[in-house]
Amino acid sequence: MIGQANLNQGLYYLDSTLVKDITDFFPNVVLNYSKVDIDTWHYRLGHPARSITDQICKTFPYIQSKDSNVCDVYHFSKQHKLPFNKSDIISDNCFDVIHLDIWGPIAIPSVHGHRYFLTVVDDHSRHT
Repeated sequence: MIGQANLNQGLYYLDSTLVKDITDFFPNVVLNYSKVDIDTWHYRLGHPARSITDQICKTFPYIQSKDSNVCDVYHFSKQHKLPFNKSDIISDNCFDVIHLDIWGPIAIPSVHGHRYFLTVVDDHSRHT
């Protein structure tokens, strides 16, 4: 046994006090590793907080720490749109009011090479 993990609220946490020297069990993995910076693990683990990445660097000394890692995901995830005002207006006929939305660029283009798409919804019939 190289360690023990305890279940806590649906996640298993490795008890670092019980972990023995990992080089005794996995010498090829530890000796043949390539130096990986913390950014790689930051992306792999779903963008954890700085305190978590600091703990990873302390626990695994072969992971290189960086003093300034700026993550764009933090900025994008903090952007919130204000809700639209509630509207009681209902159109009487088709094409009186239409709603448009353009979305993109998408990472994988369509068969024809398009990277954006347009959605059109008729307010009266709700057809797209």
